[in-house]
Amino acid sequence: LFSSKVRLPIISSFSGGKDSLVSLHLAVQAGLEPAILFNNTGLELPPTVDYVELITSKYGSRLLLADAGDAFWKSVDVFGPPAKDYRWCCKVLKLARIARVYKEQYPDGALVIVGQRALESVDRSWSGRVWRNKWLPSVLNTSPIQEWDQLMIWMYIFRNKLPYNILYEKGFDRIGCYLCPAANIAEYYIVSTHYPEFWDRWAEVLRTWKSRLNVGEEWLRYHLWRWLNPEAQGRRRLETVSYTHLRAHETSLHL
Repeated sequence: LFSSKVRLPIISSFSGGKDSLVSLHLAVQAGLEPAILFNNTGLELPPTVDYVELITSKYGSRLLLADAGDAFWKSVDVFGPPAKDYRWCCKVLKLARIARVYKEQYPDGALVIVGQRALESVDRSWSGRVWRNKWLPSVLNTSPIQEWDQLMIWMYIFRNKLPYNILYEKGFDRIGCYLCPAANIAEYYIVSTHYPEFWDRWAEVLRTWKSRLNVGEEWLRYHLWRWLNPEAQGRRRLETVSYTHLRAHETSLHL
């Protein structure tokens, strides 16, 4: 095993999603007993928090909690909505909290098992199966599912009858911060439907920033807040589609 070569304490980074579930199970099947690290960003939905407790109990693992508390709600008034090209939230809610856990619990380093897959993004495909994060250089990361696709993940879960996060049954494709700018717009709708009190709080923040920035209603309607740069390719493409749709609607009203 790779772990026997590096001889470091072993941690399983657990988000509450399907990929981290499979990675944890593979580690346990290999005879390892990793501690479970959960980064509660303060923007996790209740089923995820409950699910982490369930999995920790199921495997009898030690739980390491990197808790951001209400840091997001304090910071958003200063930094504004996080965006695809302005991910201040990752540093405030994730990197800083996780780094503190590593520094306090594993000052001499650790081997972290991560549920990362190459097919998720270009950046993740470049990292390989073993890498170090430049923001967290004290730990060595490895992903046993780097070359897996989603079908393989779900087949493994069903074959091994692993308990998965119930949010998947509500239509969620990813597990994590419910207002993440990288999420699909459809998932915002799912959040607003199943957890309206969570989405209403975020919508109020967005309305406040809409007034501060003096932008049009389309900034909210089409979720243009997901880009800081008004010339970002994704934002411009969405604005073009939205404008075309609006003009078509206006034309139909005059027919």
